[in-house]
Amino acid sequence: MRFRYARDPLSLASCFLYLLNRLVLKPHFPSHILHWYFNDLLLIPCALPLILWLQRKLKLRLHDLPPTASEIFFHLAIWSILFEIISPHLIHATGDPVDVIAYCFGGLFSWVFWNKKKIILSSSLSNFNFIAPFYRKLQFLFDGYTLQKCRTEWIQELKGSSKILVLGEGPGQLLEALIKTSPSSEIFCIDSSIAMLREAQRSVEKLKTNTAQIHFIHATLPSDKLPEGPYDGVITPFFLDCLSDENLQKTISFTAQQLKPGGRWLLSDFCIPPRGFSRWRAKIMLFFAYRFFKLTTGLSNQSLTNPDRYLAQNQMRLFKRKHYQQGLLHSDLWIKRDHSTDNDQTIDNPRIDSTN
Repeated sequence: MRFRYARDPLSLASCFLYLLNRLVLKPHFPSHILHWYFNDLLLIPCALPLILWLQRKLKLRLHDLPPTASEIFFHLAIWSILFEIISPHLIHATGDPVDVIAYCFGGLFSWVFWNKKKIILSSSLSNFNFIAPFYRKLQFLFDGYTLQKCRTEWIQELKGSSKILVLGEGPGQLLEALIKTSPSSEIFCIDSSIAMLREAQRSVEKLKTNTAQIHFIHATLPSDKLPEGPYDGVITPFFLDCLSDENLQKTISFTAQQLKPGGRWLLSDFCIPPRGFSRWRAKIMLFFAYRFFKLTTGLSNQSLTNPDRYLAQNQMRLFKRKHYQQGLLHSDLWIKRDHSTDNDQTIDNPRIDSTN
């Protein structure tokens, strides 16, 4: 396949996003990511096609194939040294190692995009195995602190629980906080990625705590059965957004059945605000996020389904909800109806808060 250089779709889109961020987003939104790291992610897709085109004209590049991994790595190394080590000594600038991480993730995404027709989505790319080793750093670029805050907002609600189910844990950030909050709880950690489970297990081992009560289970929902409950609590940290509408409905239905009456369901995920610029911002970010995970993990679901109606259909009632990132993220506390008491009437009026 012939590489189109400056007319490459990714290069054109990246240049557009660079200008959009520089001229429109940064002046109006006090986002740490937009101000410091977003443009760094675009370095490789914006600049490399032009550099390679110039090399081709000078006959330093002898083919028109998509950029290879070695070409991306070579220029990535040169630019990292130039911008983050040499430049701070020559001009008024500060070297930042996180910038290099952003360059790397931009380079990784670009390589996958430019070579996607050559990449066979083998078992290593059929789920999150491929990105598991650097998934934490990837989240940090998005605003890892806020993501973790969103995961753990209502975690104290599970204190004293005897049995907790965690679906789609990832590399272990939530599990670390959960163990500190509920050290005596029996925890069942489910993930479809073997590599993610290993990362989570290593995270737990670093805490030097008793892991006998923690069960790491490799399973894909909803096709594989969950360990039977009943559970005192369920946590789905940025997991339900990976499921299609049909699989979401099945997963919620079975999981809710395993939850005790009065049990807590902690849900953290993405959402689309109802109106205004925040709505369009969320749609754009989710569009690129879904495409990125499709390329790097083979994620088949490419749209966000609101799980509220399926939770409500399965005796779950929203008690608390908190928004982050101008409505892009939300953290929920749902409680299963307990018809043996009158206490669940209080959850008909959920508390909904927002934070930037």
